[in-house]
Amino acid sequence: MNSFKGGNKLKKTIYKKWWFWVIIILFVGAIANLKTEETEIVPNETVSTSPVSNEPEEQTQVEDTGNTEKTEKNVESPNQSEATSNWVGIGADLTAFEEKFGAPSNASDDLFTNYSNDKYSCLAVDNKCINLTINTEASNIDEAIVEINTMSPTDAKVIQRYELKEDGADYLRTIIVYQSEILKNNFEQSLFGDAEPGTFIAIIKSNQTEGIFATVLGLGDNP
Repeated sequence: MNSFKGGNKLKKTIYKKWWFWVIIILFVGAIANLKTEETEIVPNETVSTSPVSNEPEEQTQVEDTGNTEKTEKNVESPNQSEATSNWVGIGADLTAFEEKFGAPSNASDDLFTNYSNDKYSCLAVDNKCINLTINTEASNIDEAIVEINTMSPTDAKVIQRYELKEDGADYLRTIIVYQSEILKNNFEQSLFGDAEPGTFIAIIKSNQTEGIFATVLGLGDNP
């Protein structure tokens, strides 16, 4: 009985001590500070993480778009020189005739240089054929025109066609006038006479006895 009463007195005495309440206040304050620190850490981490993750994505998209635009511009506007074509015929270099038909079939000091057993005869300036006579085997106008096309620059376009026949003479000339940018770029203007630079003419010669017997191609438009 005495010990029990003594214990109750001890408990009542502790509650009345000032240092007991100081300990309680300090303990409660420590817990409150700990909760405050945990609460402040979370929003700081969230705010700092968001802009860091967004900025690299925006920069990558801008750089990709810039590279794509530069590539497309290079493809659309490349620097290209004017295309030229190699051919054997009017305006061509005599070396092209030799590559196709072999060495000339006549003396080198002649005015005309002949190839393929004299079927083709070239009058040359600066080693380029400005007048070409073809001893054709064409049997009609259409065949003669096909032969003319094979001996003309690849860009040749017909701009005029007409016929010339002298009164009382058994002699007909079919005239076809062409225009070629390739010839225009390869010869001086003076070689075309009064015609527009790049102009050349084809004359198909025929009579009633022989039919078509020759075709002549030359710079300018004078028949």
